[in-house]
Amino acid sequence: MIHTPCGIHNPNAPCMVNGKCKRRFPREYREDTEMDVNGFTLPKCPKNERSFTMKVKGKEVTVDNRWVVPHNPHLLKYMKSHLNVEAVNSIATVFYVFKYMFKGDDKAFMEMNDSIDNEVHQALNYNEVKSYEDFRYISAAEAHWRLSDYWLYRLSHSVDRLPVHLEDEQSVYMGENPDEDEMKNAAKKDSKLMAFFKINQEKQKQIDEANATIKKLRSEGLCLGS
Repeated sequence: MIHTPCGIHNPNAPCMVNGKCKRRFPREYREDTEMDVNGFTLPKCPKNERSFTMKVKGKEVTVDNRWVVPHNPHLLKYMKSHLNVEAVNSIATVFYVFKYMFKGDDKAFMEMNDSIDNEVHQALNYNEVKSYEDFRYISAAEAHWRLSDYWLYRLSHSVDRLPVHLEDEQSVYMGENPDEDEMKNAAKKDSKLMAFFKINQEKQKQIDEANATIKKLRSEGLCLGS
């Protein structure tokens, strides 16, 4: 299956956008199939002597492997039509498929006005809530998920950012024109990082005490298990 030569051979071809073929023809010669950064396959396009001549806009053009459209011969024979087949290896594939399967009818927002004596009078009041409801996109998959009362998201651990600082170099906050007592109290106040260290020290003490108790009970034969 061949892509009709475009570019310098046919600048007005339907595939031409801003002087370039949007289908990326002619393709570059490539000895092996590769994958680009977007997950699209760059098919093998060997540079060999296989070519033929066809007429484009009344002129003869030599067509080689660079103009071959990726296809599956079995599907072409079965479907009896032109059929482009390409492999995509990216998470974007899922979004692409679901978008076209469940996008529903196309919609557009229109505003109607009346013109009286060359003055425009608004005839349709814009309802922001109604507009949001009409244009909100819910696919069939999401609707089924919600109706089945499945989890849309879950939280496992909460993450709290600690302000890291060197020893005795934490930030101290005071009001405007503080007195001596206020400055002393502010200096004594622990930062979030210092409080985190202290609570870990206290927890470690509790763990050590619990381990000591378990060890003592084991020595007395009052505690089973490892």
